[in-house]
Amino acid sequence: MHTDTITLYDAQGNRIERLGFDVRSAFEIAPHRRYIGVPRWIDMHLSPVNGRLSKQALEALGVQATQNGIVAMALWPLGESPIDTPQALESIKSYMQSLSTITFLPIVSATKADGTLSNIATLIDQGAVGVALYSDADSNILRRVMQYAKLKNVPLFCTLRDNMLNAQTAMHDGAISAQLGLVGNTPLAEVVQVAKIIEMTRHFGVTTVIRGISVVDTLHRIAKAKEEGVSVYAEVAIHHLIRDDRACLGYNTYAKIEPPLRDEMSMIAMQVALKMGKIDFLTAQHQPLSPQNKATAFAVASNGTANLENLFGLYYTTLVESGLVGMEQLMGLLVGNMATLLHRELPVIKSPDDMVLFAWEPMRLQDTTSLYCGTQLSLTQVARK
Repeated sequence: MHTDTITLYDAQGNRIERLGFDVRSAFEIAPHRRYIGVPRWIDMHLSPVNGRLSKQALEALGVQATQNGIVAMALWPLGESPIDTPQALESIKSYMQSLSTITFLPIVSATKADGTLSNIATLIDQGAVGVALYSDADSNILRRVMQYAKLKNVPLFCTLRDNMLNAQTAMHDGAISAQLGLVGNTPLAEVVQVAKIIEMTRHFGVTTVIRGISVVDTLHRIAKAKEEGVSVYAEVAIHHLIRDDRACLGYNTYAKIEPPLRDEMSMIAMQVALKMGKIDFLTAQHQPLSPQNKATAFAVASNGTANLENLFGLYYTTLVESGLVGMEQLMGLLVGNMATLLHRELPVIKSPDDMVLFAWEPMRLQDTTSLYCGTQLSLTQVARK
């Protein structure tokens, strides 16, 4: 007779009563403990260390993502090494082919480094599942990109940014930035930009995923547009739901991300919007940086933080256990909604490789390159035998 208890969920957050294999024979199960198992999920916003798209860096990212529960991933295509040419896309696809346990979902940059249009049609024909660009791109570029997205029937992944209004800023514009003597980033830019993108999405009839959301007014505008029939969706990083700008105190550069962590009231408002169902996709926004890119003055430190260690444990502890969402909503945020958008089948647990298992055992995150280093979680990931 087993003295442990294992609760299993499918990709829709429903309880699974029985699997086609013995979980206990596949994982290091201890007696008299409770466990929770879930299928691996999708994350569309990951980066290798320093954003370098080398074979070694991508393989390391793929292995780490797989170990921490991700079954399919997209790379951040607008970084230091943009995915903006057929050659770049083919190189990355060849690098990722060696990783049989994770699926690469290519999102490509709609523009090149000089601001001109990429060869979008060719990139989509090569397997790109979406195109990405910043919202403050030239208006004519935005128009042409949306026309291509409509023609090729792929979603647009648009990151909100206004480099004119928020030039040379370091963190959220508020009491903490004033206390630290740092130039503040106004949330007004985000709200102005999302209004433009919504109206262009409406006009061209495309599907747009809005990224880089850090304030609740943006979510309200997206929700209203949805009610009006606009095909627009909201992607939010876990950072902006569970951390605020107080994390920057002491000039903590690992709390410097883009968009910046907002103030406490903004974070709470984002949590309320989450409970109301105004967020469609959740991402780890894993953007790790080498220590030399963080061991510098806050104002000039690079944006980004690592966030893959015990990732589901972080989601469960901060979102489910806190009462913000249930398992059904969490799995929708992690896998169901994106699978629907990309016309992919939901992941199914057919073998131990298809799932991750966690024990109800407290642990502290150890990754010193992460915003969450030292955070105590309620779940500890269980190793495979």
